[in-house]
Amino acid sequence: MTVIKMMKGVAILLGVMIVGGLALMAYGVFFYKAAEKNRQPEITAAPSAPAVMGDFDAIGLGQPTGSSVAAVTAQGGLVYVTVRGGGEPDRVLVVDPARRRVLGRIEMGAADSRPPRPAN
Repeated sequence: MTVIKMMKGVAILLGVMIVGGLALMAYGVFFYKAAEKNRQPEITAAPSAPAVMGDFDAIGLGQPTGSSVAAVTAQGGLVYVTVRGGGEPDRVLVVDPARRRVLGRIEMGAADSRPPRPAN
């Protein structure tokens, strides 16, 4: 008879623990949602164009005929222009709009696959 009483006590204890755990979980979810609802949105600064651009004029990229711009990305005052075609491998041009010139070129392919370009 004592074994049955002990088993009954264990079953009751486990039932109470399950119900308590579910209640704690529901409490946590409720207050997490409430805190999330009242949270102020974070304001992040968007990157802006450099203030030194002034009046903007055309910048020659010096790419062969048949080239096309695949993507343009601005970051930290520089503009990265992805160029494809024109009989050359895909490349990324680094442009400084403040100085109105191409700073550099990153190519896909072997480093010595093209003859060196003359300096500007």
